[in-house]
Amino acid sequence: MLARLASRSPFNGPRLRVGAAALLLSLAAAGLARTEPTAPRIEDSATVLDVNKLLSAAHLTGRKLDDAASRRIYKNFLKSLDPMKLYFSASDIAEFAAQETALDDKLRVGDLKFAYLVFKRYLERVATRVEWAVAAANAPFDPAAEEEVTVDGEAAVWAPDEEAARARWQTYVHYQIAGLVADGTAEADARKRLEKRYRTLAKDLPQTGDDELVELYLNAMTMAYDPHTSYMGPRTLEDFRISIELSLEGIGALLAQEDGITVVREVIPGGAAALDGRLKAGDRIVAVGQGEHEDLVDVVEMRQRDVVRKIRGKAGTLVRLEVMPAGATGRVVYALTRRKVELKEQAARGEIVEIAAAPGGGAALKVGVITLPSFYADAAANRPGGEGEASATHDMRRLLDGWKAQKLDGVIVDLRTNGGGLLPESIGVTGLFIDQGPVVQVKGREGKVTVYPDTDAGTAWDGPLVLVISRFSASASEIFAGAIQDYGRGLIVGDARTHGKGTVQRILNLSALVGGVENDSSLGALKLTVEQFYRPSGDSTQARGVLSDVALPAWTDDDRYGESRSEGALAFDRIARAEFAGTGNLTTEEVKRLAAASRARFAARPELVADAQQTEAARARLERKSVRFTVASLQAERKALAAEQGEEADGPAAGAGAAGGGAAAGASGGGKEGEPAAAKKKPFGSIPYTREVLEIAADYIRAAKK
Repeated sequence: MLARLASRSPFNGPRLRVGAAALLLSLAAAGLARTEPTAPRIEDSATVLDVNKLLSAAHLTGRKLDDAASRRIYKNFLKSLDPMKLYFSASDIAEFAAQETALDDKLRVGDLKFAYLVFKRYLERVATRVEWAVAAANAPFDPAAEEEVTVDGEAAVWAPDEEAARARWQTYVHYQIAGLVADGTAEADARKRLEKRYRTLAKDLPQTGDDELVELYLNAMTMAYDPHTSYMGPRTLEDFRISIELSLEGIGALLAQEDGITVVREVIPGGAAALDGRLKAGDRIVAVGQGEHEDLVDVVEMRQRDVVRKIRGKAGTLVRLEVMPAGATGRVVYALTRRKVELKEQAARGEIVEIAAAPGGGAALKVGVITLPSFYADAAANRPGGEGEASATHDMRRLLDGWKAQKLDGVIVDLRTNGGGLLPESIGVTGLFIDQGPVVQVKGREGKVTVYPDTDAGTAWDGPLVLVISRFSASASEIFAGAIQDYGRGLIVGDARTHGKGTVQRILNLSALVGGVENDSSLGALKLTVEQFYRPSGDSTQARGVLSDVALPAWTDDDRYGESRSEGALAFDRIARAEFAGTGNLTTEEVKRLAAASRARFAARPELVADAQQTEAARARLERKSVRFTVASLQAERKALAAEQGEEADGPAAGAGAAGGGAAAGASGGGKEGEPAAAKKKPFGSIPYTREVLEIAADYIRAAKK
């Protein structure tokens, strides 16, 4: 279908549009174009029409641009500007709401006036609210007086009048001051920091270009179809290409923005952050500093594009990030040395762990543990004259073959940080553990199902297999885990389910599609959802993910980290089962027995109970709609949280707790609190969470031996 789109007449617009857009970008780069958007431009209206046609013709769901979509667009756009409902008033919303179901009609004819109307009012409100915030930051307040602030944008309401809005801003600023003081910032410095934050916001927002506003509005429209369909303006498209090619010098992290705060979406294997080990998915970046001595610059409320550019830099240079770790309330500063992402550092890595003999009988066991950061392949290395084959499948086979002389009792594959990768590699890796058969099915909009099988006879490992997953295990990881589970080939352990990203996207360059100009990005691109993945059993991996056989409490096991909580996420779905024969290695009854044994250990071991309690406490903090606070109460909360923290986890799904009991994996590495994880080099099984994974594996292996 996508090939046919390129030849359809509605997309074959005049080539002059490409040149005009390029000229505007050149003027903007030279500082000659206006900054604050004032009125829709003809070329932007044409882009809207092109995007509409593509969505209508090729989106997986075949959803229509109708009144229901209009309501979603309306909500998405307001949320993108004012997620905490701090800027607009109830009267503004009442005025905007008159067009809530008319946006579809306007967009079908390329009308962008609503976006410009709302953004103009937004700038007016920001100017007023910033003055209120600065006044509140400089006015005295009683640190012992208890106040209540709404911290959940969905639970917040628009202020009914200016008096109520100003009072809410005063409380909001008091909460920010109290939080900074509780984190150890002097009150005077906290006030200065907040004043600078809001002054910067008031200065930067009016410089938003027309292309940025159009991109924001078009994304409100594309998100009405699903969360992975998006429009990328020219600069965003260039950023995307850089991230895909992994050629940028920086820290190696993919960032997003939630409620005005920059959030780490993914730590790229092989990058500076991954090698350092401290920055995790879900962490919030609140300030950035260059080098060892430059002051940290507050980036809360700063545009994501500007935050990214502060973090990027030349390899070998130092950047400091002030971070609020996921599930925590305090702040830490990580100093990272920028570097290029090296594929060899994304490679699968292995270790052999010995599990002590069980107290009630059962011999000691030897297990191979493979950490697989992504499903990768190095095309350059694989070409003639390259360094030799380099891929997830090749590297895992090499590890498994190398361990044959070790006479392993079982294999564990750790997928907790694996966000996906290449489809052929997910099929190849699965084929290491099954002997031929379907691995994944793919269905497009027209209903045609394509089955992708493993065609290589034989296996690299046919013994007991355990996969460790988390909510950050996504896409290709879910293909692998789903197939292993469907075949009854191995045990899935970890969070209750994986992420649930079961759709396929294509990047459509509008310059090439509309104007016939290849290698040009002046019109941006549409990232379009066109297919959906299904397991051999016919179950989709979309939204539901892959359910674990044995669930272990962890801070990552939260719906907010899964696809199902994403606005507009597509639903779980089923198609017909593919023809395959399961291995029969793992029965439903055996899975239930293993899960029951794990629950019994949890109940009997204080360190595991403590882990579970800390996880629930972290989840409760994340789910709060509002907070009653004083400076002292926030300080007490920080202190209690710090007391909960034990030794650092050896993976993102791991909890904290004292050592002791269960499977032994050798001595853990040394290192002080706050030191990079890379310096600690802890083996798998060094903390309660992964020791329990080893115990589960031991139960499974011993049962299989019988």
